[in-house]
Amino acid sequence: MQNYKIIDISCPSCGGDVQTDMKHCKYCGNAITITTFADVMHFNPLYSSKYLSNYENALKENPDDYQVNVSAGICHLKLSNYELAQKYFEQAILDNPYHTDTYFYAAVCKLQGKKAFLTPKKRVDEAIQLINTALSIEERGIAYFFSAYLKYDFYNRKALNIRPFYDVDLENAITYGVTEEDKRFLFDLLKVQQPSALN
Repeated sequence: MQNYKIIDISCPSCGGDVQTDMKHCKYCGNAITITTFADVMHFNPLYSSKYLSNYENALKENPDDYQVNVSAGICHLKLSNYELAQKYFEQAILDNPYHTDTYFYAAVCKLQGKKAFLTPKKRVDEAIQLINTALSIEERGIAYFFSAYLKYDFYNRKALNIRPFYDVDLENAITYGVTEEDKRFLFDLLKVQQPSALN
């Protein structure tokens, strides 16, 4: 069950006194907690680090706060600190095991900015398991597409067997409404080029 505790923190942007249940700072209007990677797409490394420092300070007193762990994980992911991001996402999953995005981001961390083809099998399998867990909570097109990519780039390209095949996940991705924007977002997040076979 999600931890609904509201904690006092400083605004990551202006330093004003705010709480984690507020979406935007009442002083500067900027986001207080980061909920999706889209929130940090425009952040430069300095700004990401500023937000991250704020979250890590808040977690010293409230280490099991779900939303702040997710926010810290996303900032580390933006900075390509995959191991640290993974740690925060794993804690967030312990705090709230029913949020699909957390599993999705944790799966992204497993690849560490590399193609699935170049990633050790153990990490690819862990990423697939995380995506499967996310899909068991909520079936989403982008998650099926991510699964299709993992199975295609690692298993299919290496002529290894896995069931269901990547093409089943591709069909499910279409059924559940994956968009071209979703695909671009996924591969921007992974920092790799989309294989032409998945176009």
